[in-house]
Amino acid sequence: MSLDAQAMLEVNRELIFKAAKEQRERGAELPFVVSVATFGRGVKQEMLQALEPYRVAFGHNQSLVAAPPVEVAAHWLKQTPPVVEHGFAVLGYAFGKTVVQLWRWDEEDPDGFF
Repeated sequence: MSLDAQAMLEVNRELIFKAAKEQRERGAELPFVVSVATFGRGVKQEMLQALEPYRVAFGHNQSLVAAPPVEVAAHWLKQTPPVVEHGFAVLGYAFGKTVVQLWRWDEEDPDGFF
């Protein structure tokens, strides 16, 4: 696992949950959110342009948080993101590495130490 890709999920946790909730409210069967690094350690400009229509926020250090439809996610992942009972799929990307995780809605509860 890439720690940098994992960090993209951790630093934008709140924005990721917000984006997934918005997808769920719009009736998305499978909420899917991506958090990608930009600039020198991120994705190519073409990918950023492709994500722009689905952008929901700029995150930590100008990273990009987007909520593309499942068809777009399946194209990028070369598979359909898994269905998560009581949750959603997330993808972090940085330095050419990705991490895909399944998050549950009840994981949003904040940690008392942070």
